[in-house]
Amino acid sequence: MPDSIAIVGAGIGGLSLAVCLLRRGYSNVHVYERGAALSSRGGTIRLDANAQDALSELGVHREVEATAIRNKRFDTLSNGKLLHQTVYTLENREHLISISREALQRILADAAGAGVVHLDHAVVDIDESDTGVELVFGDRTRRRFDLVVGADGVFSTVGDRLFPKSSAPEFSGLVVYYCIAKGEHLPEAVHTEHFISQGGLGFRQVTVAGGGSDGRWDSLQITTRGPPCSSEWSAEGSVEDMRGYLDLAGDDCLPGARRILENADRVFKWGMFQSPASASWISATGRVVLLGDAAHAMAPFTGQGAGSAIQDGLCLGMLLAEGLAEGLAEGLAEGGATVSALRKYEQIRKPVCETAIQRAYSRGMHITAHGLTRRFVDAMTRRIGRTGSRRGRRRLAVTLRVGARVTERVDGALDRARSFKAT
Repeated sequence: MPDSIAIVGAGIGGLSLAVCLLRRGYSNVHVYERGAALSSRGGTIRLDANAQDALSELGVHREVEATAIRNKRFDTLSNGKLLHQTVYTLENREHLISISREALQRILADAAGAGVVHLDHAVVDIDESDTGVELVFGDRTRRRFDLVVGADGVFSTVGDRLFPKSSAPEFSGLVVYYCIAKGEHLPEAVHTEHFISQGGLGFRQVTVAGGGSDGRWDSLQITTRGPPCSSEWSAEGSVEDMRGYLDLAGDDCLPGARRILENADRVFKWGMFQSPASASWISATGRVVLLGDAAHAMAPFTGQGAGSAIQDGLCLGMLLAEGLAEGLAEGLAEGGATVSALRKYEQIRKPVCETAIQRAYSRGMHITAHGLTRRFVDAMTRRIGRTGSRRGRRRLAVTLRVGARVTERVDGALDRARSFKAT
């Protein structure tokens, strides 16, 4: 198994892998981050039961639970009417914990320990061979490793070098406006989403309470459809843009939404990109592999983005550690054992994540639907919420996806007809 491992990107996925490796016998692990300080794209994230279990395996669940906010409910509304409500208890953990991405990143970085994360180290090129991988940094220095893991986000430098031109992320047609404000601006700690449909426009507003390293932070998100725009974490939106959507919601504007917006320091605007299907996440030499958004960027509409990256890190780390133990015991060839671990990782995680990408895209279209599609999606959401059996919910979910594609075409034809009539 590899003696030296470099992880490119100090996001949640890369740090999860580092923590897993360090706690399972590896010592020569280095994380390289291009920024001069740890910083995270996004604000509050929710962690479902699978992500919470993975964090427990990484040994950081106590720190996460001490920081996170436990939202009491998840409410889904459409044009002022309640579609579905989930009430949370300690036994019902799905979507229960909300924490700022920055706080989770800091917890994982602290767990990795001093000397592991190297800031201000932008990787600009990779030179791989059958015997190792050299990383080339912005200052033209080089370091050689046995294995490199690309965890450097949706527009991954590692991924671009690994599979040039073949795996460029695709714009989904969806745009998110986001802001976050310190303090308790919501009347209660409830995760709420509200779909608004007006004429030819559909959008979603979300409010959620989340835990940060310095207390509670409440956030507001608006999702709509629009032309391509930047996905850089620092891309600025405007208060006026977000206020315009709240004004359109009128009486259906979520309680506390305006308070969050007026108390937010900044407004962000992000284009949502997703990864196309790829043949593999592993390089031809078996010495470079992708993880998290670098491998499977998805829209953040099913609460799986951060959780998937955490699970990637845990899965890959455990497989490499198991391979290390087996190799030491049985004298296996280092290269063969590494490739075997990477292939197992890909076999386990790739199908799950590719399905999650498609589900996130479908939900993004559902939450921004208008007209006939909005009414159809609302009716199916109510039916799914009232159905007790898992098999029944799966069947209805298929009906929802297929039916929404049909109604989208009808709404598109009606929109074009109205536009032609107006001219």
